[in-house]
Amino acid sequence: MPSDTNWVTLLATSDRRGGVAAARRQPPGELVWKAALGDSIRSSPVLRDGVLYVACRDGRLYAFDAANGRERWRYQAAAALHSTPSLSGNLVLFGGDDGSVCAVDRASGERRWKSDAAGEVWASPAVYEDAVYFGTTGGELVAVERTSGQPRWRRQMNTRLSATTYATERLLFVGCGDGRLAAVDRNSGKDVWTHRTGDGVVASPAVADGLVLVGSEDYVFYALDADSGKLRWKFETG
Repeated sequence: MPSDTNWVTLLATSDRRGGVAAARRQPPGELVWKAALGDSIRSSPVLRDGVLYVACRDGRLYAFDAANGRERWRYQAAAALHSTPSLSGNLVLFGGDDGSVCAVDRASGERRWKSDAAGEVWASPAVYEDAVYFGTTGGELVAVERTSGQPRWRRQMNTRLSATTYATERLLFVGCGDGRLAAVDRNSGKDVWTHRTGDGVVASPAVADGLVLVGSEDYVFYALDADSGKLRWKFETG
């Protein structure tokens, strides 16, 4: 499968660059363009091949020409959008407050599929190879086919899921609102390990050098062994 189909966490990878190879070294000296939308924006835009994709609380996903701000297309969803879009091949994927994840064509904005779940989807869909993974505020963790949206498995985590899942070849790392980071088998959805924190995990985890790195609302930053969940170190931030 082409490498551009994987979008394993919020803004693609642990470096949170949204798939962009290099950051801008100097900011522009003046305003280049702006666009007035129907409501506020609570997520990050993502950029690919000169097109900027923006999810808005007015329930629309917009595609703008990044050079001049010209609108290329817009997709009207059923409810407000808080989810930062994910890019996978020719698809843009995003969650909605109606409890759905939609996949639309990057070029045309036409919907390819829609998958419904219980609860709002504030996090970004994570993509690994041929599957898409997302959690909901109603506690559902869902896996669907990347090309069709057909269900693979779903399970109840019994707590709010607002952090974007991190997907690896074997495991999904899921931040839970009840104060735990869960490692779940990517193919079956079954628990592998759980590490308890002192408060909710609403930040999206990162993975590097065999460690899962995540912050918690208990003011502690954790580094856990990715295979076992054992604590390697932690740092108190407040």
